Amino acid sequence: KFGQIAFESTSVKKTGANEMKITGLITIKGVQKSIELMVTSKENGGKTSLLISGTLNRRDFGVGGYSLVLSDDVKLDLKIEV
Repeated sequence: KFGQIAFESTSVKKTGANEMKITGLITIKGVQKSIELMVTSKENGGKTSLLISGTLNRRDFGVGGYSLVLSDDVKLDLKIEV
């Protein structure tokens, strides 16, 4: 039923020489929330790598319910090469 997670940026702010903060709306299971992602770009051999990190609360999106062993916070770490 919910086979897709969507993210739409609403602002991008440069925070350093190769760093930026992207604020946007993430939609998971039909629930939309604002999230901030930190992005670092690195050049290597003609390719650009984007290292993206952020954190969200899985319970905000109705994922997993209550658990004593499962953390509410989900750490996002993505690497995109272009």
